[in-house]
Amino acid sequence: MIRFVFIPLALVGSLLLASCNQDELARLRQENASARRDKEAIEVKVKSLEQEVARLNETRAKVKNLEQEVARLNETEANIYAHAIEALREADDSAGDNEQGIKRYETAIDLLVRFVERFPHSQNIGEAKKATERGKKSMGALGRLSGATAEFKEALSSNDFAAAEASVKRIGTLGKAELAKKLDKELFEAKNRPIEISVRDLLAEAVRYIGKRVTVGPLLVVNNNIKRASFGTHPYTGSGTRGYDGDVRLEVRYKGADELGAWRHLEGDGHTVISATGVFRPFSDDMFSGYVDAMTIHQMEK
Repeated sequence: MIRFVFIPLALVGSLLLASCNQDELARLRQENASARRDKEAIEVKVKSLEQEVARLNETRAKVKNLEQEVARLNETEANIYAHAIEALREADDSAGDNEQGIKRYETAIDLLVRFVERFPHSQNIGEAKKATERGKKSMGALGRLSGATAEFKEALSSNDFAAAEASVKRIGTLGKAELAKKLDKELFEAKNRPIEISVRDLLAEAVRYIGKRVTVGPLLVVNNNIKRASFGTHPYTGSGTRGYDGDVRLEVRYKGADELGAWRHLEGDGHTVISATGVFRPFSDDMFSGYVDAMTIHQMEK
């Protein structure tokens, strides 16, 4: 015989609700445990970072102490003296560069003067004063050398060879024999380097250029004097009705020039243009004029 048991619906609902509450509670407990673990991990990390910050602060403090110690050491008497002497040595080493050398001597002298003023009872005071005087003397000599070198360059640029030679001698007396030798060679080359000049300027200042090597051109050859071995020329302009400057005339003697035969046979018909390099010499009867005693002559395109 089968019996049927009837359970009230309210009781069934209560049982189901109780089961759901247990599952939710278990889930919440798991989440809480996970959150606790995360919190502990974060706390560990925070603590580690705090320790790292503390270590960095400690390092910064040590660095600052070291910086202060270095600054203190830099202010010591011995260090300041050594620094001044080293600056003087650097000035001596750079004396080949006049401008830079003078600046370095000024720096060294300033350091030495400050040392003497700050440590008047130092055991190095005597040597510091001697070094100061030596620095001033060296700087003065370098200044004179700089001035003489500048005068040499200016004289050379204006072809004032006498003044340039005087500057070289002055540099030699300043104890700079090697520099004087170098500049003397430069002067020799300049003396023998032809001066490029126009015919008008050459003849207008003939006395100034007598005995000097010059280069003139372009010149239009208007006649060829075989007996004198010379050309009669005018400055070639390539413009105007004549194509040359008829106001001035220059004689170019070619007896000592290269390719003598070729120049002897050159026709002076006003169709040939040349340039000539040689020594400007005065006429025997006119010291205020002259001719070019050519060593080289080049024929040019008209």
